[in-house]
Amino acid sequence: MEKYKVIFIGDGAIGKTSLLLTYDLKYLPEEYIPTIYDNFSKNFKIEENKEIEIVFWDTERRDYDDRLFPLYYPETDLIVICFAIDDYYSFENIENFWILEIGKYIPKYSKRILVGTKMDLRNNEERINELKEKNQKLITKEEGIEFSKENKSN
Repeated sequence: MEKYKVIFIGDGAIGKTSLLLTYDLKYLPEEYIPTIYDNFSKNFKIEENKEIEIVFWDTERRDYDDRLFPLYYPETDLIVICFAIDDYYSFENIENFWILEIGKYIPKYSKRILVGTKMDLRNNEERINELKEKNQKLITKEEGIEFSKENKSN
């Protein structure tokens, strides 16, 4: 069976683990859960007689763990670069840190997807007002698409 490795990267506390929990267990946590998955796999039937295995890797972003990140990258088939739509720092850090980081270890032609997490906050008036008080706003879909085009992500 063919096997594919997909890693999820991005700043800490932006929703990577919640995204994977929701996909794998059909469970959306109500509050922050630190990284609890290292990886898990799923089999997918893609043709009548053909299945593939996809191994999903959750990563944790802590400054003192930077030396561990190169261990995640070998044999990666797809990189999912994540940011939280309510956190401009996590969005800016894609360009300021993550693209540079993966550029050191993974070829430029590797497949990359940009994913905005916390979409449930798109219409959350309480969170929108909290951001307004700090002169901030949610990252728009258009901003994500533009960034993705500029950085050759999907």
